[in-house]
Order: sequence, then structure tokens, then C-alpha cells
Amino acid sequence: MENYLFSLEEVVKNHRLLADVGGKFAGLVRLAEILANNSEEGYFHFCIPKSWVISTRFFDFQGYSLHTDFEKLTFPDTLLQQCEMIIQKCGGSVALRSSANIEDGGDWKNPNKLFSGVFKSFLNVTSKDFAEKLKEIYASLYSSDLKEEHLDLQKLKMAVIIQEMVKKPKFSGVAYSREILPQTKNGLCTAIHYVKNKTAEKMIVGKEKGSLEFVPKFCMNNQVDDFQLCTMSSLEKNDHYRYCRQHIESENSFKKVAWIELSLFLEKLEHLLQYDIDLEFCVAENQNFYLLQQRPQPKSLGFKGERCVSTDAVAYFNEQKSCIKGEVVILEAPSSTAESIKNLPLPEVEGKIIVLRQRSFAELKKINAHYTSENYDYYVAQSIQLFFALFKTKKYVKAKAIIDTTGFLMTAVYGHFGNDLCSCGVPFLCCEDVKQNNCLQNGTEICVDFRQGFFK
Repeated sequence: MENYLFSLEEVVKNHRLLADVGGKFAGLVRLAEILANNSEEGYFHFCIPKSWVISTRFFDFQGYSLHTDFEKLTFPDTLLQQCEMIIQKCGGSVALRSSANIEDGGDWKNPNKLFSGVFKSFLNVTSKDFAEKLKEIYASLYSSDLKEEHLDLQKLKMAVIIQEMVKKPKFSGVAYSREILPQTKNGLCTAIHYVKNKTAEKMIVGKEKGSLEFVPKFCMNNQVDDFQLCTMSSLEKNDHYRYCRQHIESENSFKKVAWIELSLFLEKLEHLLQYDIDLEFCVAENQNFYLLQQRPQPKSLGFKGERCVSTDAVAYFNEQKSCIKGEVVILEAPSSTAESIKNLPLPEVEGKIIVLRQRSFAELKKINAHYTSENYDYYVAQSIQLFFALFKTKKYVKAKAIIDTTGFLMTAVYGHFGNDLCSCGVPFLCCEDVKQNNCLQNGTEICVDFRQGFFK
């Protein structure tokens, strides 16, 4: 049997294999090449976990297609034996990740369609469940999420990444070289969305909120024709960085050093790859900073994130169309614990302006004097589930605009859902104008001014 399984090092040395490894693994190859030439290191050692790929040539050789019954698949013994050796080499469990040819800027390069989160991936896969998880990844190539994309399904191919698991991560998450919703007027920050002491898969798909921090960029000059990258040696002159290095045994200092060095590395990566970066990572106690995957950050043509002129609101909109008029449809969870969103039908939002609303505890207490903090916690959890239910159905892509008065989008935009939202061409405004918000009713006609940051 021809060999269809290649290590990351083999593909780096032989670029002829790049056409057969899918978009996600190709992103790892670019990352490995940059790391090989990265002579500067600070406290942390940036590296990629041991990685292999089952190439798309195996997919072709097996004759997989839209009509394949993936549940009944069996795999060649030779391939399973090779994979078993890798699993044992990695300590008994691995991550299995999709790497389709249309994924993460693959063969069909399109910065607005990365298909992140569409195909299946699994963590902590053992020899016992390896074959079943492999089947699920191949089957996910023809998932229902692709039916509305008008793709030629006959051209789809799947490679599969086998990657060493990072044991007991101290921090895990995703870093973005471009803020989606800027925290400052100049917007020169790295956004880092992370969880502590575990893997970040739940956070990335929106099942867990995670923490969000912003680190100022370190470029010496932001003008493209006079761009000068900060170096690790110049970073050593930074008083804040030096102080944190001296107190690295403190968890807070450890984290700050990690985020500063990550921001500096992302800046170099962005400069070399010439696109905004979305980088998944794990930080280990042993000073290894593991880079798990990288992809371009998507955005709609002509759209940008801005802090609004007249308010503290932030917006993501098309500069050529900063004002939009339309009819409001309000999305709000029931405030009573006796009601559940499971039986709540999602409203029709096509051609309308969606308003995400969540009332304060004080407001609900006025309505019901017996309302408790436990009632409110339930209400907040139901609100988040309801918002995600709307975005999961992708009904929002037919809306005119989204107004978020809850703070939900401030973190939700960082993850697979955020990649979809930022590329779909629907503008959104995040504001906290409670007085205006509470006056709104379904069917109200409003005009949203994204540049100024208010609606009327």
C-alpha cells in the first residue's frame, strides 16, 4: 500500500506534498517554517506539538464521496497500525483534526469563507475509539452546514491531522492579531481569548465564555512603508515586561509574560504571512508555548471594527453604509424560571434589525418583588443559550443588522461563531443604552448610526 501518512517535518521538506494535506495542515507547515527561522526567544519556547497528516490522496484512493456510507467504513490494517504507533508515541491519546481542502484558506483560497468549525475534530482520542472518530471526521465533509454554500461537493476532499495532546495546559485559547471590536481608538491590540487549566474547545465553539484580554502591539511604527518590528532584545528594555519576568513565579506575572511574548510573536507572524492571524495555542508549565493551528482572520469586504464617535459603543460595519433603517425584532429569554427557551420558537429575522436584550436584575425585581438572584442567574443562562441558538441556525445572515445591548457579542465574536459573523456581511453594534433599549418593541422602526454608536 502506498504511504498516505506524513509527519509535519516530511511535508516541510517536500512541498510537493502540500497540495494533499488540506488547508489546516498547510497552515501548520507555514508556521513550522517560520519557527525554524525564529532565532529570538524570550522566556517561552514557541513550538508545534508533534503532528502528522493522513493526506487527501488516501481519501481519493478509498473513493470516498457524497454517496459513501461512512458508518460502515473500514480502514486498511497498515494505516491503523501506523496510527497506533503514533498514538503510543504521543502517550496514549491524540487530537484528531479535520483539514479539508476548503478549510482555513486551503486550495480554494477565499478569506471570507474559511469554514472554521464546520468539520469535526476530537481531543483525547485513544486507540480504542480512533477508527470511529476518523469516520466521523470524513463524514463531516458533507455536513448540512455546507448545503447552503453552493459548493461543488464532488471537489471536496478531507485530510486528517493527528496531533500530540498538550498534557495539563496552564492556559489555552485563541489569539487574534486584529481586534474585531477595538478597545482603543487606534485599535492596535492583540486580542487573547482563553481558559485556565484546561483545553479550549468548549470556549471556541461558544459553550463556555472564557476570559478576554487585550495586549498593546509592539510595532515601532504603524506606517506600512516605515514598518519596524519590535525585537525580543528591545522588549527586554520594557519596564513592565522586565518586572513580570523577575516575578515569573506569580501566576499573574507568568500570564502577562506569556501574553506579551505571544503578542510580539503574532506581530511577526502577521508581517511575514501578510494577513490578520487567528492562532490557537496552549501554554504549558514547562515554558513551552504550543501553537496548535493558524488561519487568516476573516472579514467582509469594506467592513471594519471601530469605537464609535459619540458613545462608548463599538461597531462592525461597512464604511460606505454607516446608517441602516429597519424594523426591530427583539430576542430576549423569558424571565420566569417556569419557562424554557426549548419551547420558544426563534423569530423571523430576514430583512429586520435584531436586538439582543437582557434586562437587569433591578428591572425584573420591580416587576416581581419575589425575584431572586438564583432566578436571575437562570435568566442570564437562558439568554446566552437563546442568542447562540439564533446564530447556530445562521438565520442572522439574512438580517439587516444586529444591535447587542447585553455584552454577549464582545466575547462571542472571538471563536468559530465570530468568524462566521464577521464574514457574512451583517453589521453589528454593541452598546449599553438601557433607556433606549427598554423603549423598543417588536415592529418598531429605527435608524442605526454605526459610526456615532446609537439608534433612534
